[in-house]
Amino acid sequence: MGTVLERGDWKILIIAGVLLIALLGATLLVSPPPQDPLGLACSRSPSSTGAKATYLLLHDLGYDVIRWQRPEVELATPAAGTVLVAAGPMMSFSRGARQALRKFAGEGGTVLTSGPEGALLIPDGGTEPGDPREVGWRTFRPLLPSPLAREAPEVVLDPGTVWTAERGEHLALFGDDKATVVVSHRQGRGRFIWWASATPLTNAGLTQKGNLALLLNALGPAGTTVIWDEYSHGHRGSLLGYMKKTPLRWAMVQAVLLAVAVCLTFARRSGPVRPLFAESRLSPLEFVDTLGDLYRRAGGTPAAVEVALQRFRFLLARRLTLPAAVALERLYGAARQRLGADDGLIRVLTAAESAMKDPGLDDARALRLVQALHDQTRSLRLSGRLAPEAR
Repeated sequence: MGTVLERGDWKILIIAGVLLIALLGATLLVSPPPQDPLGLACSRSPSSTGAKATYLLLHDLGYDVIRWQRPEVELATPAAGTVLVAAGPMMSFSRGARQALRKFAGEGGTVLTSGPEGALLIPDGGTEPGDPREVGWRTFRPLLPSPLAREAPEVVLDPGTVWTAERGEHLALFGDDKATVVVSHRQGRGRFIWWASATPLTNAGLTQKGNLALLLNALGPAGTTVIWDEYSHGHRGSLLGYMKKTPLRWAMVQAVLLAVAVCLTFARRSGPVRPLFAESRLSPLEFVDTLGDLYRRAGGTPAAVEVALQRFRFLLARRLTLPAAVALERLYGAARQRLGADDGLIRVLTAAESAMKDPGLDDARALRLVQALHDQTRSLRLSGRLAPEAR
């Protein structure tokens, strides 16, 4: 039977639903505009602040564009003219990354960067926020003739950050009486190029007058190798590539070994319980094993042959109704006459009698003699149920 809500409960539910809808509406109204999830100036982003169009255009123009998704400290020595684009970083460059990028520029490369984080890459570089009363894109003209100003009589960008450092090696190239927005700095055999923002190479900013020319002047002629730094945008290599550089793979190997050990332990404990096999001391093999160990420890190989020979002589003499101490020749003659023994019998008897007196007798020869005596016992039907009873 269902529960019936009272009138007061319905009022509470309705009021709560209205408040929830009002909160959702207010959240949608006051929430900030959506940002590019891939990051500003990201070569994979098709949004207005991304740079996918620029990336594809450079490919079409013949530039060798490479996405870089590893730490900057792993950058190799650049070839002359190589350009690294580190524009619009989403996170601060570490101390090691700054040193690596300065070394990259000092060894002949060009580093194109932007914003306050990019200014920190340049030695003694400094910026400050732009004029808050002038928000949005603005047009700037060259401050002096330079290769970057070729076919770029003006550029359009967002001066959210302006250059403030005033040193002779910091060459101001674009700006106005209020702000400097493009700076070049010679670093060893290479240089840094700084923009106030990454606007000129974004999908939206690339169409503005002079921006494409400014970008191509910074990159150099077609065929230049351009390394697009996506690591600073938060993009990393594959999970497998990351694991190869950490001890995590060895931890996983240990975890697998531990899991296998647990499974084996569980299977061992969960299997059927069976008592251990205990060999009976009344087993005939108990006596055989004990006697064999005794002969082996005492080095009594001749004694083993002697025991086998004496037993054979006893059985044969009993079968022939002769004295046990009868000579071998007489014993053999009687066996040949009455039992049909062949010449092999006398050879076995002679060899066994000689071996039991040999202190250097080895185990293999002793075993062959004992087996030969056993075979003669079977062939002459001297023991067991095969032998007839003496009368």
